[in-house]
Amino acid sequence: MVPTKYVNAVDYLEGVVTHENRKRKINNALKTIRKFIDKLPKCKKPKAVACCGVSGLMIAPAIADRLGLDLIVVRKRDDDSTHSRFGVEGVAADNYIIVDDLICTGRTMTHMLRRIHSHLCEYSTCVGAYLYHTNRYRPKAQPMMTEEQILREFG
Repeated sequence: MVPTKYVNAVDYLEGVVTHENRKRKINNALKTIRKFIDKLPKCKKPKAVACCGVSGLMIAPAIADRLGLDLIVVRKRDDDSTHSRFGVEGVAADNYIIVDDLICTGRTMTHMLRRIHSHLCEYSTCVGAYLYHTNRYRPKAQPMMTEEQILREFG
């Protein structure tokens, strides 16, 4: 097998830049998220998938499409590198699921919760978060968390 050649060295994006890795991440996410959604009461079913950052945008749209959900995109904290004047773009869903890499401290997730609540719709509820890099960066973390667990652990 020929080793993958990258444009530059890759760091945390290694898990999502190659087609095979990205497909594996998406398929694993779909299995876990579907099981999670199936256990939710109808009034808590998500209507959207929320993501933040480059790696999130590499897999969240595919997950949302395959689940038939809308997309919410949250800009990174202090991101002045965009032409958008909005910190959050997407569909104002009453319930949503976060898709995040959980590489470091969990601050991105709490940032997303606050921004969606204050900029998109104050009545939106995060019914869960799927964490797709947990094996590599946080081996003890659960791949699915509720909003309460996110706030308790990272808030």
